[in-house]
Amino acid sequence: MTTVETVRGIVVACRNKGVTEASGRNVLFIHGSGCDYRTWDRQFADLEDGWNLMAVDLPGHGSSGGCGAGRVCDYAAWIAAFIEEASLRRPVVVGHSLGAAVVLSLAIEYPHLISAVVPVGGGSRMAVNPAIFDLLTADPAAACSLIAKLSLFKPLRDSLSPFLVEMFGRGDPSVLAGDLRACDAFDVTGDLSRVVLPVLAVCGDSDKMTPPSLSRMLAEQIPGARLALIGESGHFPMLERPTQFNRVLGDFLGILHSCPEG
Repeated sequence: MTTVETVRGIVVACRNKGVTEASGRNVLFIHGSGCDYRTWDRQFADLEDGWNLMAVDLPGHGSSGGCGAGRVCDYAAWIAAFIEEASLRRPVVVGHSLGAAVVLSLAIEYPHLISAVVPVGGGSRMAVNPAIFDLLTADPAAACSLIAKLSLFKPLRDSLSPFLVEMFGRGDPSVLAGDLRACDAFDVTGDLSRVVLPVLAVCGDSDKMTPPSLSRMLAEQIPGARLALIGESGHFPMLERPTQFNRVLGDFLGILHSCPEG
């Protein structure tokens, strides 16, 4: 079910599955740079019932209004406002790429609003190849194709590239560029010790955009954090290997549900 919310005067597109205000079993999905909530289609289709799922289009993305925030901290503040205004009771927040940076920022700055975080294809720093910025300026369509190519496990490129290229190219190229600059400027390396929530770091074992070493570092430096590498997958494991990804995420959610709420 697709619904519309209003956050800070911005009309926001959301996808819901069984969301109820009273439930504490909420999962909020946040997409990556230049993407939208369709990134999580296979999670909505395949995850077990019993969890209330919501995926949101960030401002300036997909069907949401507004403009891209340009900084990870601003996206995190906006998501914090969304959680409060949508009456989501301490959701588990799953974020991909830019979204991974956002969920790490939420864990550091807004831990009272959430119960756990799952950064997917992220790290405490997320440098972007300068050539991508140059190509976005010179030829946005070619840049979208290149990002899709670099993002996917080679045997899956033919089947998944068209979807990614369409999604990247749907919005204003300046928003995608702003998202990538936000990732490039992101650095919470010195703040990881402040994360006290449960963390599952997920990464494709063949991710060329944010290599597995970055997720390993999260698992090593955040107390109690877990690491899951998705086999034969690139930067979009939720799309490339949804069965494996959903099993890993489902197991983590099950562990959280079996523990008393903090």
